[in-house]
Amino acid sequence: MSPRTRTIALLLLGAQAAAVVAGAWVYAWYTHSVEASGRWVATKSHLQKVMGAQDFAHSHHTLAGGQLDLGRWFGFQEVELREPLPVRDLELDFRADPGAYLVVLFGLGPEGGAGLRLGTDQRFPPGSFTVDAAGEFLEFEPLPGFAPEPLVWSHLALDFGADGVRAALNGGEPQRVGAPVADPQRFGFRGGQVSVVLDDIHVTCDGPGGFHETFFNARGFRRGLLALVGLLALDVLAWRLVRRWRLSGRRLLAFAVAGSASLLFVALALFALQQAKAGRYPRAKFDAEAAWLNDEALRIAEEIRARYPRAHPGVTRVLVVGTSQTWGAGATRAGEGFVSVLERRLEAERPGRDFECVNGGVSGLRAPRLFELFREEWLALGPDLVVLNLSNNDKDAAAFAQALHGFARLCAEHEIPALFALEANSIEAVPGELVLHPTMRAVAAEHAIPVVDVHHELALHSGRGFLWWDFVHPTSFGHRLVAEALLPAVLARLPD
Repeated sequence: MSPRTRTIALLLLGAQAAAVVAGAWVYAWYTHSVEASGRWVATKSHLQKVMGAQDFAHSHHTLAGGQLDLGRWFGFQEVELREPLPVRDLELDFRADPGAYLVVLFGLGPEGGAGLRLGTDQRFPPGSFTVDAAGEFLEFEPLPGFAPEPLVWSHLALDFGADGVRAALNGGEPQRVGAPVADPQRFGFRGGQVSVVLDDIHVTCDGPGGFHETFFNARGFRRGLLALVGLLALDVLAWRLVRRWRLSGRRLLAFAVAGSASLLFVALALFALQQAKAGRYPRAKFDAEAAWLNDEALRIAEEIRARYPRAHPGVTRVLVVGTSQTWGAGATRAGEGFVSVLERRLEAERPGRDFECVNGGVSGLRAPRLFELFREEWLALGPDLVVLNLSNNDKDAAAFAQALHGFARLCAEHEIPALFALEANSIEAVPGELVLHPTMRAVAAEHAIPVVDVHHELALHSGRGFLWWDFVHPTSFGHRLVAEALLPAVLARLPD
């Protein structure tokens, strides 16, 4: 083989090797996810109708760039260690966008746990805390020294010792941030609406079990590399077979160059596509969503029809109309949605009186369709009070106002008291009023209907714990706060 031919052969081999590595990298990215890692669990993946819960757990977008982004898929993500370990030291690097915060949770169990919040937003100051299973802080101690610089990589180190948990930010003086934690323990991380990125997690254990997490899919990379090396071997075999065709040197060289160039082009194109699409979300399938919404409305209407008889002597019936928040999305367990909590609180406030809070929450619907359900299905239930918890899903202010007027007129015609609740969103997403809250106020004023500003009430309690699983669906603690906000107005509107 001449030196020139040898050089060309080496260049072709290098090009094909580069294609193999690029292809394996793309395969590793595409097959990677939080759940597929085997080490972590996305804790809200079991919650129904919470935005991005399943996508965050199973999508490769979550770990784009080989880093864990807790702001992906509508934010408020929480990731926990799958299996408990006897952790001695925990170190990690993180970068928070302006307004973001990182929560490190430890000592997690069925009743709750403890943690450390590192915040860049004054509304969510840094501090240590204990928290119950619903998300309410039982204790909170401010720690001003744990406010990281936004958009800059920071390093956090935690030591789990016999005298308690100590933490140091960026090599600073360690501070006690928690009581001693029993081994083995589970730890995890939580973010808010704004992006906070984690990388390079080091865990040291008392005994085996320690690990170094880079969020790179090494197992997938090895699988892809092995498969592509096999293809490369087939390519070499094909080369040897082609040589038997006794083609001229130039034709043989052209064949090899064309094959290698094609392989390299495809691999690099896939790599470029991966880099371009790594942070983009898939497009929604609106036709499928519309069909699902219609089926959901019919299903819930049938459930209410079967569960609640029209006659209810001796029972005070409250109908709560809304969407997924009203349905209870975000509540960890059945019975922890705010409609169920409100029913129990009413019975506690009025002993000896039976209450039924009918849940007329249908995910994704807008006010005009909910008004149709009220007029055609739920009015016949004879409610003693109608509560409207709306505004988030609607986009057309005129259609929204028309539907509210319809609710108000029908309630007045049938002498049913009504109450408007301004649906709450996280203040991280909507610091002020929602766009349609003024419309609700205006319609309520025209019909002399009281208004409860649930959005404002939850904003006042944003520092008391974890209120949200996304910008509109509360945690169990958030649902409890919604019920507490509604309770006085509901009691005031109910007939004696």
